Amino acid sequence: MKIENTLQYADANMRVNSVRVLTDDGIEMTHGGFNTIMTRFGGNYVPTLTCGGVGTDVLYRRQGCVREMFMQFIPHAREYGVYTSLLHPFSFAFYRKFGYERVSDTVICDFPITALNFLPRAADVVPLTPERLPDLLALFEAFSKDRNVMFRRTDGGRFNPKRTYLHYGADGKADAYVQLEGENHYDGINRMVSDNLHIYEMGYVSREGLLGILSFVRMFEGEFDTVRIHDLGPIPEVDLILKHFMHTKYDVHPDIMARILDTEGMLYANTYPIEHGVFTLRAEDELDTVRGTFRVEYQDGGCEIERLSDTAPADLTVGPQALAKLLYGVDAYDARMASYMDGVTMHNEARDFFRAFPKRVCGLFEHF
Repeated sequence: MKIENTLQYADANMRVNSVRVLTDDGIEMTHGGFNTIMTRFGGNYVPTLTCGGVGTDVLYRRQGCVREMFMQFIPHAREYGVYTSLLHPFSFAFYRKFGYERVSDTVICDFPITALNFLPRAADVVPLTPERLPDLLALFEAFSKDRNVMFRRTDGGRFNPKRTYLHYGADGKADAYVQLEGENHYDGINRMVSDNLHIYEMGYVSREGLLGILSFVRMFEGEFDTVRIHDLGPIPEVDLILKHFMHTKYDVHPDIMARILDTEGMLYANTYPIEHGVFTLRAEDELDTVRGTFRVEYQDGGCEIERLSDTAPADLTVGPQALAKLLYGVDAYDARMASYMDGVTMHNEARDFFRAFPKRVCGLFEHF
């Protein structure tokens, strides 16, 4: 077999590669897209390899084609300048073989619109216009800051002006937005019947902004019976606002997997606590860019990192799958909980490590 790697597009924000695995006589066996993009991690952005559209013709499966394709990128993280990798798996077990692990779920939430009856009906929003796009981009930048996995947005490509609305706070700054669309159907006799009011995205930087958006959603009461939030994962604060749950339904779909490709790069990218702390992490991995023992001393949001010998004492030793879960802060871990994870050996309580990598919101509106 042979690999065909084609650079389709590149600019300051993204690099798009199309990869095919071919037989010796040129027949395509496997294809996939490998893009580099900036994503959120620890309050900052990290260069990320996203993998999507991977597929193998049924005649050529179980011949190592996908592995050959991934080997074009995973061992060459520094060459491509990426620190981590993300993908939507068709099989979690399959991609764990390449060092990936689940870091984000998609949570579909359905509730009757009358469940917002504790809020006033208010239309204190304005539609998106070209003049307001800078406000929306600044709002999204602030909203996404502490939400791991989020893609950087530098233009309005993801915002449909026909269904995007902004809320402005008392200070005149945009503090929330929503993208929504109604769905109904003709009953075949004489009227339209409500299906769902679909909320595709929400973003906010304050409770007041979120309440303003939900009050606007309530303006659709009487037109639509049910609200469907297409992903509550990146916006868990919404669940703190809702009060009526008897008819609320949650449909959880385990979704995005991550694979750390440069441990030192990810450690430097994190935003650390103000308080002083020190920990030593040993990462076990087949990749040179991941494997090693790292002593991290942090304070005032930043850190200094020293690479130690492989025999140096460590607070915890982790494999590639566990490393992704711990660094991304998928859950609130301590030494006791982490000791239950595959690939983790706790040598002490490692309190300063878990203080540096607390539970963080992980989620993404885009599908790639």
